[in-house]
Amino acid sequence: MVFAASRGRRGSLPNTRFFLHQPSGGGQASDIRIEAEEILKVRERLNCLIANETGQSEERVTADSDGNFRMDATQAQEYSLVARSLRTRSKSIEPMQSSISDRDGTS
Repeated sequence: MVFAASRGRRGSLPNTRFFLHQPSGGGQASDIRIEAEEILKVRERLNCLIANETGQSEERVTADSDGNFRMDATQAQEYSLVARSLRTRSKSIEPMQSSISDRDGTS
């Protein structure tokens, strides 16, 4: 979800946690081989995407995602997952909330 915004426009709330890890799967023995091949393809694509979006090397992203790599908002900013940590409510939300209150009579 974090990559829905362009690189310089991504933000997170201060209490957001990020978690890089390998994709996983399971099932019957006959399905595991097929699932494993698909997981390897997905892992490669995700690591490439994360590397391209953050400026990290694919090697670093691969190493980080091989374990369970957790980051708080500040660490995610240092890793370039997000551009900034959002500390206050956006002013653009205020008028929308006012108009909703006006419509339902709660203002």
